[in-house]
Amino acid sequence: MKRIATLLLLSCLACGPAEDPKATSTAPLNVVVITLDTCRADALGVYGQPLPTSPRIDALAADGLLFEHAVSSAPSTFPSHSSLFTGKEPYAHGARSNLGYELAEGNVTLAEVLNSRGYVTGAQIAAPVLARGRKLEQGFDSYVDPGKTETVLEKLDAAEKGRFRLTRDAEEITEQGLAFLRANSQRPFLLWLHYFDIHRPYDPPPEFLQRIPGSPYHAEVARVDDAVGRIADEIERLGIRKHTLVVVTADHGEGLGEHGEESHSFFVYDSTVRVPLVLWGADVVPRGARADTVVRLVDVAPTVLDLVGAPTPPGIQGVSLRPLLGEPERDLSLLGYGESIEPATTFGASPLRFVRYGRWKYIHKLIPELYDVETDPSELNDLAASQPEVVAEMRARLRSLLAAAPKAPTGAQVDMDPATLQQLHALGYVGGPSMAEPEDELAEFEPHGPDPTTRIDDVWQMSTAMGMILNGRFTEAETILRPIAERNPNSISPIHYLITAIQKQNRIDDTIPLYRRLIELEPESAAPKSDLAKILRSKGENQEAEDLFRQALLIDECTIPARLHLSDLLHSEGRYADQVAVLEAGTECFDSQITRNALAYALATAPVDDVRDGHRALEIANRVVEETKRRHPDYLDTQACAYAELGQFEPAIAAVDQALALLEGHDIPEAMEAYRDHRASFLAGEPVRDP
Repeated sequence: MKRIATLLLLSCLACGPAEDPKATSTAPLNVVVITLDTCRADALGVYGQPLPTSPRIDALAADGLLFEHAVSSAPSTFPSHSSLFTGKEPYAHGARSNLGYELAEGNVTLAEVLNSRGYVTGAQIAAPVLARGRKLEQGFDSYVDPGKTETVLEKLDAAEKGRFRLTRDAEEITEQGLAFLRANSQRPFLLWLHYFDIHRPYDPPPEFLQRIPGSPYHAEVARVDDAVGRIADEIERLGIRKHTLVVVTADHGEGLGEHGEESHSFFVYDSTVRVPLVLWGADVVPRGARADTVVRLVDVAPTVLDLVGAPTPPGIQGVSLRPLLGEPERDLSLLGYGESIEPATTFGASPLRFVRYGRWKYIHKLIPELYDVETDPSELNDLAASQPEVVAEMRARLRSLLAAAPKAPTGAQVDMDPATLQQLHALGYVGGPSMAEPEDELAEFEPHGPDPTTRIDDVWQMSTAMGMILNGRFTEAETILRPIAERNPNSISPIHYLITAIQKQNRIDDTIPLYRRLIELEPESAAPKSDLAKILRSKGENQEAEDLFRQALLIDECTIPARLHLSDLLHSEGRYADQVAVLEAGTECFDSQITRNALAYALATAPVDDVRDGHRALEIANRVVEETKRRHPDYLDTQACAYAELGQFEPAIAAVDQALALLEGHDIPEAMEAYRDHRASFLAGEPVRDP
């Protein structure tokens, strides 16, 4: 049997002219949405940043329309982007956290509406938190995430050397964005470019760190600013500016130590929920204008739809900002809203909510907070005690908003597969189980404890520990995390962090009691069961491992790593028919190519006659190979084994030779050795038998 680690590793493969005088404002409006992940508004010069972080975006703002007070719906990437593209708040679209949620298909996205009107739609995604499969790809003709780049073999080599980067850098996103603009400049399009470089761990190239020494965060802002400038230059060069609307914004900011939060996702202060928002390009956008009224990320989608002349989907909560294009000084009197459910999933508290109306910012929790953000933009002077009438008014506004909340589509809460969780944990995304959804939002209106600010030390220390893990300081992180886990015995997050810190020290056995605790706390989660099963299997405790794998698959039949590891366990025990049955059961899952490949390999190479089925193996293998455009070496090797089982050795040799050619020059010796052994068998006129 092929080693499961190799199988999982290889599974990620395959994955200007002058201004045209005819290009008038009557042409269909193109749309470019640029999201700068983790970019605070005040990280940009146009919002008051004294460091030279953003000359290109500043220039766009000076030549377009800037919104002074744009608020995000959440201080987290996935819910915030979901709000941006649906025009709904997180409680309405249902995707409320980075972990444990996806965007239910009952939502209608900006991309879907434009695509239905003939727009070509493309997205370049920089991080797995927004990867295909979480349903934000709805409506996009092409949606390229870190698992679908053209440099996968290089990344595999890096993975073997322990240098695997899970994200795509600004330079790659920009090059692909430029290619999209050049290929589609003569037809209406929507292009979304997601930049992740500003997110931790900050690792700016030397040229930007030299420009802004001493602040890697702001150096990363400068790096992304340069990328945005290249996109704007290409739009000008192609002669399509007049009918191309460019939206530059962010999903959330970064705490940078303010209010005790180094990173983001927990609190809802303006350090993490006030975001930049700039419109530039199309003739409809005024030049050099600034809008001082409160606007929201949920207003972006309805604004775009209004400007292109498309209807808004039912249930949308944002409004079109088109009036501000004609009257930037106008006050729309909008109520800004945002939430974090991390206090609920981490400490069992209420979700943390805020509303912003005019100058007032109200944070709704057990001990409420109120700020006049016009005179106190850093939110240092809590006025809740001295302004009870304003607190009552803002509380009433929040209650009315939630009372009118539309019911979120079903299917948003999911149990994420272990491989995805590993990726997100590696990027510092660690959270508990999904929040139990209330019957309606008012059912969760009255705050219950603990108040999140009473856990500020634990939040700060967990943030510090996350930074230590990302920087390889695993022993120090463990020292911080153990007492946090003890103080919060029902909290999932510190246990996840602690497991990561211990695993990085190669003390895998020490994580077993922690996984057992996670299973107690998350009985309906497949991931901890699957992860513990892999450890027990490595220790030879096959029966309990099998039981846990099967329990994980009962919870989520599409937990692919659990299915593959269970298949490997059954094969090792000579239970070949059971192995085939387990693989068969997973062939209908999303992104099931790796499972179907494993099934085809088992059918082609099983050492017992009554399990082998060469014809079916070849049928499955051919389909998988064609789906991946003959670029995946392991799938080609399986196809070769299926040919050989049928006695067709010439095409078997041709297929395995192609697999070997794809691996040439890449440091994956175990796969190379296996494929060469198979080729030798084919040359001898013998099929492969995998005992």
